[in-house]
Amino acid sequence: MEFKRREQHAGEHGRAAAVCLGLLCLLLLVTPGEMVSHICPDGWTYFNSSCYFKSSESKNWNESRQDCLGKGADLVIINSREENLFLKNFGLRVWIGLSDLKTEREWKWVDGSSLCYSSWAKGQPDDAPGGEDCGEVRPERDGWNDLFCTHSQQWVCEKKTPVHPVGI
Repeated sequence: MEFKRREQHAGEHGRAAAVCLGLLCLLLLVTPGEMVSHICPDGWTYFNSSCYFKSSESKNWNESRQDCLGKGADLVIINSREENLFLKNFGLRVWIGLSDLKTEREWKWVDGSSLCYSSWAKGQPDDAPGGEDCGEVRPERDGWNDLFCTHSQQWVCEKKTPVHPVGI
């Protein structure tokens, strides 16, 4: 009799554990999208541990960078082929956080780092007469291009996320 009671009691615990495990699995299936929406501010897009903001207006490179800094971000730094493809898929010419403003022909990201990954379009950077010192993604040329920093166009800001969401 005592054995049957223990067996019944153990069975109840097993069912309770299975229900909890099932609910946890369901929560993990539903939660990732919600977590991402809480990681990135409204109007920003999550990709690979960063939040990206694509402007709807046009400004020169310096004004674009100031806008990003005002949002707690900076112009995008492209570290990989995947990130480059993500930006190209916007289908727009956009400023990126790349320039040779400090030293001609020494391209640096806005954080001061050198290029570990690059995707210059054929023949670029060409530093047209007068000095093209700022970088852009130019999808129709299938790569990056150097451009006069005073040119007005859209831009992309990048903000690293504090944590990597579960299930993404």
